Amino acid sequence: MGPEPWSIYAGVNPNNVDRAIDLILAEVRRFRTEPVSDQELADAKAYLTGSLPLQLETNEGVANTLLQIHIYQLGDEFIARYPALINAITPAEIQAVAHKYLSDDIYALSIAGPMTES
Repeated sequence: MGPEPWSIYAGVNPNNVDRAIDLILAEVRRFRTEPVSDQELADAKAYLTGSLPLQLETNEGVANTLLQIHIYQLGDEFIARYPALINAITPAEIQAVAHKYLSDDIYALSIAGPMTES
């Protein structure tokens, strides 16, 4: 609903932590350098448009959604416009935004659980 910090979570065997980090950073690089596939985009659009009604099933979900709409000044009609906004997104737009905002060089990393120095 607007610019904000984002995060990636992964449940990983402690023996595979380094490999998981490398794969995650490779995926960030891929978003910056390659357009998403038509199938990836279709799946993401279906998820985002399909999950909005689920978010609005609880009072907490409604309140959180309305708060985000207010904070980011998205307008009273945002919920009605949301599916059209999502469905209008193109692979080129995703790549441009990823190139501008994502970095595989600048990030904070936090690991919970056993970790050995490698």
